[in-house]
Amino acid sequence: MNVLIVDDDSATRLYLTKLLTSWQYRCQSAADGLVAKEMLLNGEFDLMIVDWMMPRVNGLELLRFVREHPDLHYIYSILLTQRSSPADYQEGMQAGADDFLTKPVAESELRMRLTVGRRIIAYQKQLREYNRRLQEALSDVETLGGFIHMCSYCNSVYTPEEKWVDVSEYLRRRTNITISHGICPACIPKIDPNFRPREAASE
Repeated sequence: MNVLIVDDDSATRLYLTKLLTSWQYRCQSAADGLVAKEMLLNGEFDLMIVDWMMPRVNGLELLRFVREHPDLHYIYSILLTQRSSPADYQEGMQAGADDFLTKPVAESELRMRLTVGRRIIAYQKQLREYNRRLQEALSDVETLGGFIHMCSYCNSVYTPEEKWVDVSEYLRRRTNITISHGICPACIPKIDPNFRPREAASE
């Protein structure tokens, strides 16, 4: 799991990086919110630990940036601060924090909060996967409801992946239909001219 640690205090960054690395997290760090913005836009992070008070771009501004930017997916965010009043907690959560920890951070408490974060991140990833599959299914429905490019000779279908596939395989991939092969009455004489239905044979 990829974690971004954002704090203007170098000792705190080093401490958290070593601690989380020992817990098998992959960590990167930034000294302020402005640097963190660039890292977030150019990297892939699941979780962010961010200090409230920082120069240039503070923690609350960074949280709002993450929540509002259209190109960033959900990132579980823990806000670190020495503030502890109910008003501070409310302000931090309204800015976009998922959790709130006061400094100095206790290892056991941080680890517990990270465990909660991992569960929520897993749920979010499942939700994104379900949404992706739903979009694919809707796209397939639109395809089936529109034009299908089919060979006039062998009845193969040209797929969006630019491949020709058997029509039964095409339907199997895009619907819950199971193809059961048989021979229709009109085609039987073409295959076996001597075939006679039971009714005709008994006359």
